Amino acid sequence: MKAPSLGVGSHWSGTLNTLKNPASGEVHVTRSQVDILNRSKANNAIVFTDTTGDGNANHWQNIARGKDGQWHDLNNNRKDRTPKPMDFSKVYQIKYNDNW
Repeated sequence: MKAPSLGVGSHWSGTLNTLKNPASGEVHVTRSQVDILNRSKANNAIVFTDTTGDGNANHWQNIARGKDGQWHDLNNNRKDRTPKPMDFSKVYQIKYNDNW
């Protein structure tokens, strides 16, 4: 139940523990936070994301765990209504079940 779209890219630190947006300096969720979500029994969560690409989180949106165990983006503002794998590289906060 790993999040394959964790978004490991050039902005991840060498230890993959911190992702800092070069435009805003905001810190994204860490791999350990995503791993905790993956290990939880939660089937849905809300995440605070950057939907504009400007480096600043601006939108709370729903995500849901599919039958395959992967998290899917269910943003109500997305153009294509087909659920797609969640890209955690754009996530700044995660809230789920007892983590409200």
